[in-house]
Amino acid sequence: MARVTVEDCIEEIPNRFELVMLAAQRARQLSGGVTPEVSRDNDKNSVIALRELADRRVDQDDVREAYVRTLQRYVEVEELTELPDFSAQRRQHHSQAANNPMLQDFSPFGARPAAAPVLDGGMRFENVVIEED
Repeated sequence: MARVTVEDCIEEIPNRFELVMLAAQRARQLSGGVTPEVSRDNDKNSVIALRELADRRVDQDDVREAYVRTLQRYVEVEELTELPDFSAQRRQHHSQAANNPMLQDFSPFGARPAAAPVLDGGMRFENVVIEED
């Protein structure tokens, strides 16, 4: 049998990108064990897929829907019955921050900036010690 070319398939599927997508999906189906609609003739699955599409042996819509199904993801969402209690971790973090002066300034549970803005445009300073001579 004569080899199928892309030009033969373009008559049936004018968009080359769609042709590649459909032929690749059909070749995947053939690799997965689907029975080919044309004789194998010792050809690879990609050539068989192109021959099937050129001869209108497979429905393009079926192949297109199969391709879309392969792209879909089904994710089961578990509903939380109750929220986790993080109070023990919060207490542990506070006790570690209280014992380590390096962590006190960067504590995410109660960090205060050294300088806080004031509405009049100036700066208000907290915990500032002025040493006099």
